[in-house]
Amino acid sequence: MKKESIFSKLESGNQNWISFGVVIASFVVQIMSLSFGAELFWMTDWNTFLWGVILGSVLLSVLLCVSGYVGLKMRIPTAVQYGNIFGQVGARIMNLFLLPAGIIWVAWMSDIAASSVKDIFPGVPSWTVVVVICAISVFSAIRGVKGMEQSGYIQAPVVLILTLVAVVVICIKGFSQGALEMHSNPEGTLSLLDSAVFVVLTWISVIPIFSDFTCNVSTGKDVAIGTFVGYGFFNAVMMLAGGVFAMVCGPEYSMVRGFTAGGVPQILVLVIVLLCSWTFNDRSFYSFGLAAGVVFGDKAKNWVLLSAGGAAAAVIAMAGIMDYMYPVLNVLGCLYAPLLGIYFCRYYALGGLKNCTSDFSKMIRFDWVPFVPWAVGLGLGLTLTEGNSVVSFVVSFVLYFVMCKIRDMIKK
Repeated sequence: MKKESIFSKLESGNQNWISFGVVIASFVVQIMSLSFGAELFWMTDWNTFLWGVILGSVLLSVLLCVSGYVGLKMRIPTAVQYGNIFGQVGARIMNLFLLPAGIIWVAWMSDIAASSVKDIFPGVPSWTVVVVICAISVFSAIRGVKGMEQSGYIQAPVVLILTLVAVVVICIKGFSQGALEMHSNPEGTLSLLDSAVFVVLTWISVIPIFSDFTCNVSTGKDVAIGTFVGYGFFNAVMMLAGGVFAMVCGPEYSMVRGFTAGGVPQILVLVIVLLCSWTFNDRSFYSFGLAAGVVFGDKAKNWVLLSAGGAAAAVIAMAGIMDYMYPVLNVLGCLYAPLLGIYFCRYYALGGLKNCTSDFSKMIRFDWVPFVPWAVGLGLGLTLTEGNSVVSFVVSFVLYFVMCKIRDMIKK
């Protein structure tokens, strides 16, 4: 069934776990995952890093499955599901808050790609790379799920194979032959739990919007297998590869230097960068387009919204957002952690799957209650220095549950 509007419920999904897994794997078989792995490597020792990545990837997969199950059952994207929580007007307000997040992710990846290209070809202006990447990604996102599948079948195998080749070569040269200097970090500061939480936080903004991808999947089994293959396995592989790259690069991590140390020619490194940017951005634009559609309504053309988002992302990328990578990641975590707590509470603890509708026109007009725990959770996330996302998630979950129960008691 062709979906004429984002507000229309899909009658059934047409993706099996293989096609769904390819779409999801392309999210994590990324140069960004390598960067995350390298960053975590220098914050802990190797054993903690290894088990932290594995534990965090499994935990992340579980959270994604819990979130994605809602989309599978309701057959509508996350942006529309928010109407069951915040009401029709409230959903538009919340999606308006979240729109910049999708643009920031695209700008971030485009800036990384432009910097990598400049390392290989110093004479190429960074702005041209950013514009080309954003334009290609917008075009792919306009084609929807089919466009993401096609880009994933190209990108994921190529990037994964070249990454594994580089890792094997680095290990042989570094450990067996002693031809490479291998750095280590014996005195890590992060615990196993903190390391696992770090892994979850790297993709926390995907958890609340995972229904955007699962609403097209055929069965719950397909969702579970595809998610654990993508995030449970491939995310762990890529982050561990990032740790190996960190060993050969030292504290001054460089993705290009890591691949070249592993024997991958620079021209192929360029191919990796362009493929990763294309697939990561078209998935980010896809969710951005759904959220923008709820904000601006059916009358707004999807290609116009995506083009406007692409232009905004290009401007932010050219301003150098990569220099603010981890502060931005922290802010995104503060935005999404309380929203995730409210989302899980509504659709599970408060029986939302039974008591909610997939028809946006039948949802309530506005509900102010969920905005209170979201604002409290956001405030805690921005003020606490440790465990802010976890505390924000728990507090928003509990506060929303209590407020809803009190309101029900008052109504009776």
